[in-house]
Amino acid sequence: MKATIQDVLDNAPLGTTQLRVVALVTLALILEGFDIQLAAFAAPAIREEWGLAVSAMGPMLAAVMVGMAIGGAVGGSLGDRIGRRPTLILAVVIFSVTTCLASLASNLWQLTALRFIAGIGFGAAYPNAAVLVGEWTPLRVRAKAIALLTLGLPIGGLIGSAISAYLIPALGWRMTFLAAGILPLVIAVVMYFSLPESLAFMARDDRRHTLVRQIVARISKGSVSEADIVMGNEESAQTTDHSERDSILAARNRRVTAGFWLAFFCNFTVAYLVMNWLPMLLTMLGTEQAEAIRGSFYMNLAGIVGLVLAALIYPRLGSRRTFGLMLLVPSAAVLIAGLSTLGEGAAGPIPAPLMVLAGACLAYWGVSGATASLWSLSVHAYSVRARATGLGWANSVGRLGGLASTLIGGWLIFLEPSPFVFLAFVAAILFVEMIGTLIIDRHAPPIIVKSDRKPKTVAVGD
Repeated sequence: MKATIQDVLDNAPLGTTQLRVVALVTLALILEGFDIQLAAFAAPAIREEWGLAVSAMGPMLAAVMVGMAIGGAVGGSLGDRIGRRPTLILAVVIFSVTTCLASLASNLWQLTALRFIAGIGFGAAYPNAAVLVGEWTPLRVRAKAIALLTLGLPIGGLIGSAISAYLIPALGWRMTFLAAGILPLVIAVVMYFSLPESLAFMARDDRRHTLVRQIVARISKGSVSEADIVMGNEESAQTTDHSERDSILAARNRRVTAGFWLAFFCNFTVAYLVMNWLPMLLTMLGTEQAEAIRGSFYMNLAGIVGLVLAALIYPRLGSRRTFGLMLLVPSAAVLIAGLSTLGEGAAGPIPAPLMVLAGACLAYWGVSGATASLWSLSVHAYSVRARATGLGWANSVGRLGGLASTLIGGWLIFLEPSPFVFLAFVAAILFVEMIGTLIIDRHAPPIIVKSDRKPKTVAVGD
């Protein structure tokens, strides 16, 4: 009975190799989440040591995002050329080494340059982590596995904030940077010896077909022989030039790429808008600073709930309906929350700060679930040769939305009435993100698991 690599993965139980891939990559992203936010945790101590104004810290904090935009595009392309595994390990080494070196910085410009380089590593890790896990996991659990990766970043931030709150006052920001850099370097060494390459990527190389067949036959536990494993290489027998067919801008991929770029741009715009400006807007509306910071905690909690929900419904509903729930529902709810602030002072109003917080939580709930769904969909929508490139470039375009939000937010919160304007803008961007997902013409259908299901022959990467 003929079967492809994905057929075998879909029909076999999760094995130790797949669990090891998910565990190692998730751990790497948890440590990345810590390192990404480390500069923000250490900013007050850095400013005090060097006698800097608050505004002087802006370029250093923004340098990470610029580096991530570049790293996403470069790292994605590199992952499709040399492999997901080596690119991911290289990315982890880059941000871990530069984080260690940041502990030796003698001025703000040195620190800014090192954070920019670290950002390249952060950005390059994202697409390769998602694609590697996506290509190793069965369809029935892929959305859950990728959602777990996405959870690694906020979990890393939560753990990092707790650790930094202790280490920075006790040992100083330099020792905290050194410790935060050493940990992912250790994981990079472990990944070098223990993390396998994607089978779908290895299947592109004729010289590795024997090895791939042996691994796949072992995963199938004898239900499929090596001779019956289809490598999905029929395409290479017809042509050796895949550049046109597999380019993310090729005719067959244009709608997919356009939809991903628009969706990611809107997704990051909303995410960073509410993350960066919610505390400021709440304090402007009269909320105590401690309560405003607590509002960010509730918002992150809502994001985690959105991630978990998306992971559960994505296989059952498919990608189209999942995006509809995660984007249209919060878009309408956020707009209603904004409209309700216009009635403050009328009979029985809900305070504007509470409605702003509710709107931000709903928005972050939606974009968090949409992020995990977009990562999962990229594995389905792009061929093996274009997956990391497609997701990497989409993440880079998304970072531009994040950068734009730093400017847009400062303008929005000073427009009157600021609560309504802010929430109405967020609702509109969520709706535009939904339009972006509709542009994509290669969606994942619902997965129906049948007890008598048999593998069918479909070329790997199609």
